[in-house]
Amino acid sequence: MKHLKNIYRLARRAFKSFIGKDILIFPDCKKVKYEIHGSDYGGWPAVDDVFELNPVVYSFGVGDDITYDLSIIKKYSLNVYAFDPTPKSCEWIEKQSIPDELHFYNYGISDYDGEENFIAPENDSFVSYSAVKSGEGISLKVKKLSTVMKELNHNTVDVLKMDIEGGEYKVVDDFINENIKPKILLIEFHHRFPEVGLNKTKDTIAFLKSQGYCIFYVSANGEEVGFIIK
Repeated sequence: MKHLKNIYRLARRAFKSFIGKDILIFPDCKKVKYEIHGSDYGGWPAVDDVFELNPVVYSFGVGDDITYDLSIIKKYSLNVYAFDPTPKSCEWIEKQSIPDELHFYNYGISDYDGEENFIAPENDSFVSYSAVKSGEGISLKVKKLSTVMKELNHNTVDVLKMDIEGGEYKVVDDFINENIKPKILLIEFHHRFPEVGLNKTKDTIAFLKSQGYCIFYVSANGEEVGFIIK
């Protein structure tokens, strides 16, 4: 049933791509072995060759789903540094029983240090706020990746996961231009947002490929993409 559902999703994406409303993204790396961890909603890949070496893992935009983070902690006995500035996420995290290996910080990531305007989701049942949508919002703390690394005493980040509601594009530009190149990037793209559009995702993928990354994973809906340094 899941296989048929994925075929339907691919066919739907192909049609939307044909009419200019989506972008088809395919893996172009060879022989990268990975397995999916986490829930159907919050699942992401883990590459044994990297995760078995006690990597530094940053997870930005955890929302109310830390199943991936908990799963890789359990399997690989590593530390995960998780971040989310949004009130609902912070409140949800406080109610969870989390292991010592999961370190949570109540700020987000951007291309500068300071405060950023975040717009609450239209549906009250949703958790994620967005900094790319226009309107009256709330001011929340954000930091550059280089600042976070300095404050946490990390010289490198091996795995960087981002689900930051449209802010990924400027963040990628920022840390790559500062010569920070994680071995693995796990990025949810938000080209479905009218404020973003398809070209930003196309340009960011092309930019990452020019920096030596290739794609080893694409989710069924085509928005979650895994990159690895060749």
